[in-house]
Amino acid sequence: MRAIIRNGRWVRNDENPLDPCDLHTVHHQFDRIHAFAKDVTILTHDKIEILSNILEATPEQEKAILKILQLSKQEIESIM
Repeated sequence: MRAIIRNGRWVRNDENPLDPCDLHTVHHQFDRIHAFAKDVTILTHDKIEILSNILEATPEQEKAILKILQLSKQEIESIM
């Protein structure tokens, strides 16, 4: 199960509400993200969603994320 933020609320990928088991998993994930970001950055919804996805990324996705992070501002703007 992968939770995403939609309209300020955490839901499943299919945008259905999280069940109690999902909530427990998400809360554990929040704890990991907050511990990681403590005293480093202010967490926004976007940063939390990015970090949540990174925690479950495949090796191929990790390589793609690294390539994206190495792009210049102009390169990023050209693909947006």
